[in-house]
Amino acid sequence: MKHFTLLIAILSIAPHLGAQTPTFPTPFAPPCRWTNDLPTIEHALAFDTLLKYRPAELQPWMRATPLLTISARLYLHQAKTYLQLRFSFSVPQAQTYYGRIMTDYLVRIILLNGDKIYLPVVRNYPPSTLGSSAQYQIDLQVKDNALNALRQHGIDKIGLFWETGYEEYDIRYVDVLRNQARCLQFVSQK
Repeated sequence: MKHFTLLIAILSIAPHLGAQTPTFPTPFAPPCRWTNDLPTIEHALAFDTLLKYRPAELQPWMRATPLLTISARLYLHQAKTYLQLRFSFSVPQAQTYYGRIMTDYLVRIILLNGDKIYLPVVRNYPPSTLGSSAQYQIDLQVKDNALNALRQHGIDKIGLFWETGYEEYDIRYVDVLRNQARCLQFVSQK
């Protein structure tokens, strides 16, 4: 019975203590990593990794190297925002299996809250084979409403059409574009 009385006393005091305790937003924010590898563009963020994927079947042969790495960055150019995606396969034959990324279709981004964003491909770079890897890169235009959604929510999946069909990728580092969108917002407010 003593415990019950103590619990009631704590519950009656708790709302008053919470009202007196000020709350502050967390001061932690990942640093904005800017790059100057796009010389004609004022504000470009460095590429950050969204996903590193290695199928379990390939682990005996590819212990340290992921089969696929997806990286992304946002940049501003002539008052428009773009998302640049880079797909790096650790096998040069990826072009044989996948072909090219289709530019007639939209790239679908599924957010953690379930909303979907569809972004048009505005530039499709030719695939390149560097040593033992193959790289694809595309630029997507991001409208203001999509940028606001990216700023508020993490990314769950990215889906796009290859010449061989539709692929959807589960994103591992879900906050990368949210943090980058906040960096661009900070720069545009100056």
